[in-house]
Amino acid sequence: MHDESAIPAQRYQTLFQQAPVSIQILALDGRTLAVNKAWENLFQFHDDHPVKQMFLSGELNVLTDPELVASGVTAYLRRALDGESVEIPPIRFDVSRFDGAAQARWVKALAHPVKDEHGKVVEVMLMHDDITEQVEAQTELAQRLDREKRNSALLAKVAQASRTLNTALSSQQIAEALVEEVRAILEVRHAGVSLSEGSHLRQAVKAVSRAAGAAEPPPMRARLAVPLVDRKGNNIGLIEAWDKHQGEFSDEDEAILVQLASIASNGFENAGLYGSLQEQDRRKDEFLATLAHELRVPLAPIALAMDVLKTTGAGDLRVLKASEDIGRQVRHLGSLVDDLLDVSRVMRGQIQLERTRVEVEAIVADAVAQVRPLMEARGHALVVEQEAGNAAVIGDARRLVQVLVSLLDNAARYTPPGGRIVLSVTLKAPAVRIAVRDDGAGIEPRLLPHVFDLFSRGDHAPERIRGGLGIGLALVQNIVVLHGGTVAAHSQGPGKGSTFTVSLATVPV
Repeated sequence: MHDESAIPAQRYQTLFQQAPVSIQILALDGRTLAVNKAWENLFQFHDDHPVKQMFLSGELNVLTDPELVASGVTAYLRRALDGESVEIPPIRFDVSRFDGAAQARWVKALAHPVKDEHGKVVEVMLMHDDITEQVEAQTELAQRLDREKRNSALLAKVAQASRTLNTALSSQQIAEALVEEVRAILEVRHAGVSLSEGSHLRQAVKAVSRAAGAAEPPPMRARLAVPLVDRKGNNIGLIEAWDKHQGEFSDEDEAILVQLASIASNGFENAGLYGSLQEQDRRKDEFLATLAHELRVPLAPIALAMDVLKTTGAGDLRVLKASEDIGRQVRHLGSLVDDLLDVSRVMRGQIQLERTRVEVEAIVADAVAQVRPLMEARGHALVVEQEAGNAAVIGDARRLVQVLVSLLDNAARYTPPGGRIVLSVTLKAPAVRIAVRDDGAGIEPRLLPHVFDLFSRGDHAPERIRGGLGIGLALVQNIVVLHGGTVAAHSQGPGKGSTFTVSLATVPV
């Protein structure tokens, strides 16, 4: 006969051993009473494994083992022994595999007290859950996020470096900014850049940056160097970084330096082009100044010859007419030469203003008197509207008259014969506004932002009625700005006229 009482115990043992959850039964004194197959699989302990035998023999006691005490497991187990079900947070264990290699496992557990019919704790059931894959996945994700964060920060630094380098206008400025950016981004104590000149390796531009307190010369440690290459593939220099604060240079460091070298190379090229343009602009200004002076030289003898011709041919109408024509052209040429001289002075910052108190009404009257013959010759109606009372400004009277004459002359040239031109003066404290409005050719929207550019001339006037060199409005703007004022242009389009408004700060009456 079979012992029927043994069957439940066998069933319990079978369920215990086949349970998918790792189970470890602990006695009240901390000894391990039993473990199941899932426990052996979790910790990679076979039947004869010495560590398993240490657990089962009591040699390795969960309440006294130093490593388990240090890990914090013991504190949770004592609470379970006191009758409390306790969740043990994830703990890292280094266990030995069959081949003896170390393996890290992350395990969380539930410690559940087992009680008798009187409610007394007789043992503790410790159920483990292997979460190694979860922890490794979370760790990998955290590391990836950390790398992404670092990469994002580096990209932000590289972008800021790009902005810094692109604002520099000379090769020396770029070189000095570059070494500072390289040292900061790559976290090195030293960075240097050198540029070659032409086909020679002679250093035309050189810059070095070192951290405060860094040794000079630096210790012999690994260096990272990247060539500077222009858009045509020519080697124009070298950028170096050495003496890294921590560790050695990485592939990431090299990639960053290559990117900075590319940005800097473009900057060096652009700086060269900018320098070339500056030199060309300087030569142009010198040419304009020289041209103006050279043109003025023959004007005096031509004017003298005209006076002689007028005197000697007083009785000949043809001679008189020719003399008047010559005089008119000489005056026009003189006006152009004066404009050339003025623009050359403006470009070189050589215009000097005589700052005195100037009555607005006086400069308006003077300007109207100068342009009246031109207005009458073209049959224009010039209307002056004065609503500024005794308004006055601080400035150069001659230059302010020049501004109004230029604006009125411009209106006359771009308005067909018989047009209407209005010069209005209004006071809107603390400024006076002087506007010149015409019903002439107007300005195309695409040209409106450029009307004050040097040498800018509209191409919409009928039969090319305008003349000049395209420098009058540029001079107007420069003179007004020198007076601390503003000038603006407005037009609703071709054929709808134009309005130019000058605004100047007034002074108390």
